[in-house]
Formats: sequence, structure tokens, C-alpha cells
Amino acid sequence: MVFLLSLMVMVVLIIFKDFKYIVINRETQTIKWRSIYYPLGKTVRLQDFKGYITSVEYGRYEDYRTVHLVDKSSRTSFKINGLFYKNFDEIYEAIELDEIKKYHFGFWKYLKLICTGRIRIE
Repeated sequence: MVFLLSLMVMVVLIIFKDFKYIVINRETQTIKWRSIYYPLGKTVRLQDFKGYITSVEYGRYEDYRTVHLVDKSSRTSFKINGLFYKNFDEIYEAIELDEIKKYHFGFWKYLKLICTGRIRIE
């Protein structure tokens, strides 16, 4: 029973880690977000990232596009999930970074990306 309860709590925390209130400032080239993990907010500069990758997450009724920002050390470090935002296309257009298209993306990396949000892009 304890195992089942802890598994349910872990699934809820994994889902809520992607739910963020995002503000993108084009003038200062910053992204500020708040979440349950950062209730006071956190700000990052777009200059700290070398690009982004896109992926698709599969839901029960439809598929959702996601954007993962890749930092200078070639690791994904920030995720914007299309499931939580009605204005996902507007957010996607506001990110003025280049898309990284040549990378190896297998099943295990996809699973790790969904659960942890951090993979190395090679």
C-alpha cells in the first residue's frame, strides 16, 4: 500500500514539474517562470542556451509538442510542454534560438527526457 501511494505521489510530481507560469521578455532576452518547485520564480537568459530541440509527448486523446532548451554544455535544461499552454505557438515563436536538428533520440533517451527533463544532446 505504501509503495502504491509513493508511486502515485511520484507520478503527480513528475506531471506538475512541467506546469510553469512563463514570461518571456524579448527586450532583455530573458525567460522568467514560476512553478511549485520555484514559487518565487527563476530567471534565465536566452544567451545561456545554444538552441532548442522539439519532441512530441503522447497523451490519451492527443499528442503534444514540447520544446526543450539546450544549454551550453549540450544538456536539456528547460522544458515547455504544449499540454499546459493554449498559446504554445506564441511562446514557441518568442524563443529566438536556433533549432538543433541533428541529434540521436532513441526510446531510452525519450523516456529519460519525459521523466527527468535532462538528457545530453550529441
